[in-house]
Amino acid sequence: MNQELPFSDHREMMNAVLGLAYNLRSYPNHLHKAGYRISRIEPRFKLDVSQTLNPDIIFMSNDHVLIAECKSAAIKSGKNIKNYGNITERHLSEKGIDIIAENPLFDVAIFGNSNIKTLTYILKKNGVSYPQVEIDKIIQKKFGNAFKDTDLESLFSKAVIIKGKPPNIIKFDNNSTPEDIAPYVIQDLMQRVELKRTVFKTRDLAKEIFEAAWDDLDETFKDELRKKIDKFLRTYCKTTTNKIGKKSRRRKVKKMPKLDKYLSKNDDIWTINVKDHWKSKDAFRKDCIELMKYIKRSPARKGWIDSR
Repeated sequence: MNQELPFSDHREMMNAVLGLAYNLRSYPNHLHKAGYRISRIEPRFKLDVSQTLNPDIIFMSNDHVLIAECKSAAIKSGKNIKNYGNITERHLSEKGIDIIAENPLFDVAIFGNSNIKTLTYILKKNGVSYPQVEIDKIIQKKFGNAFKDTDLESLFSKAVIIKGKPPNIIKFDNNSTPEDIAPYVIQDLMQRVELKRTVFKTRDLAKEIFEAAWDDLDETFKDELRKKIDKFLRTYCKTTTNKIGKKSRRRKVKKMPKLDKYLSKNDDIWTINVKDHWKSKDAFRKDCIELMKYIKRSPARKGWIDSR
C-alpha cells in the first residue's frame, strides 16, 4: 500500500472494501461486525435487453444485501450506478446467489479514497445519493443518504483510523501489469514441478492463485482471469519473440529469458516438461527466477492491458 495515496487503483480499493468483511485485528471489520459476508465479486446483472449492470461487490447478511461500488483515483460515474437501486432478489437468484432473508433490504454504497469530495459532486450531478464512504487513511461515511441497515449507519458514521493493510484477495485483474502477475503464475509453475502436477489448464492456475476467493468470483470475471493468465504464458513464457518492449537505437535490447523448452500446449492444456531430477528442477527454478527479474525491470508489451 502506498502510504501517500492508499488504495490508489481499482484493485487496491476492491481489496480495501472486501477486507471489511474479514475479522482482522489490524484492519477495520465493519461489515464483519454487522454480520455481512462476501457473496459475489464483479457480478454482471442483465436488467433488460439493452442494459447490463456491473457493481463491484455484493455482500449479504441475514436480512440485508449491500451492493458496493469501489472508486479509486480514476473517477467515472454514469447512469449505470444510479440504476444499481433497481437490482432485486430476482436478479440475484438468476446469478445463483443464495438469499437468506425472504424480503431483504437493499443498500447501495459508494466507496472512494481521497477523491470522495469530487466523486460526491459528480454523483450528485447524476442524481445519485447513495451512502458514500471514504476509505483512505480513515474510514467514515461522509456524504449521501443514510444506510437502510442501521448497524451499517452506526458503524460507518464514526471515523476509524486505518492502521494496517487489507488482505490481498484480488491478486490481479484485467488491468494488471505483467509485473503484477508474474510472481503468482511463475511461482505456481515452480510449485507444480515440485508436486509433480505438471499438466494443467489456465483455469486451474487461476483457481489456485485466488484460493478461497475463487468461489466468490463471478463466472465472467473468472473467464477474464483465465484469459489473462493464458496471455501471460503465451507472451512471456512460451513466446516466439526474444524481446520485450521497443528496441532502442542506442543500446541493444537484452534477450528475454524464456521457458519455451519447458512448456508445451495442446488446445487449452499446458504441460511443464521437467525431468524428475534435482538438477533439472534447479535449472527450471533458476530460469523462472531470471524471467521474473526481467519482467520486473522491463516495460509491459504494447497492447498488454485489455480494455474492459
